[in-house]
Amino acid sequence: LGWPDNLPSHLQSEWLFDEELVCVCRNGHPVLSSGNPFDAEALVSYPHIVVSATGGQRAAFDNLLADRGLERRARVFVAGFSAVPELLCTSDMIAVFTKRLAIIFGKSHGLIYKELPLELGPLGHFLVWPSRYDGDPRHSWCRDQIREICGGLDATAETN
Repeated sequence: LGWPDNLPSHLQSEWLFDEELVCVCRNGHPVLSSGNPFDAEALVSYPHIVVSATGGQRAAFDNLLADRGLERRARVFVAGFSAVPELLCTSDMIAVFTKRLAIIFGKSHGLIYKELPLELGPLGHFLVWPSRYDGDPRHSWCRDQIREICGGLDATAETN
């Protein structure tokens, strides 16, 4: 599951659902102050946490920013989400994640999310698999299960 760009020909992909991106930060962060304008310039000026499972220093959000001639101040790079709440709770760093994840972090760690000051549109989530498994009945069953689960997700995630 992910946000693939330029998939090689040996991989297949299928859209599952769209989700909004939001800014995530600690309660009391300056970005939440009504005295501080939260525009595109402010968004990219704060130090960011970037999560990249591949170990890269870019994520899907960086590509969306680049399309608009913007680049964020990526400060910390992590391979997974487990360290993110503590890093956000104890610093002035921010992160841009899906709204569903932001709500989970809010419930579990008291983090706050704020709508982005850019119109980026939704981020599509895709199912990706090797073409060689197209006809495999077990793999097909697994893909069907994922489709069913994702089909039942509430895109707003407010009550999940």
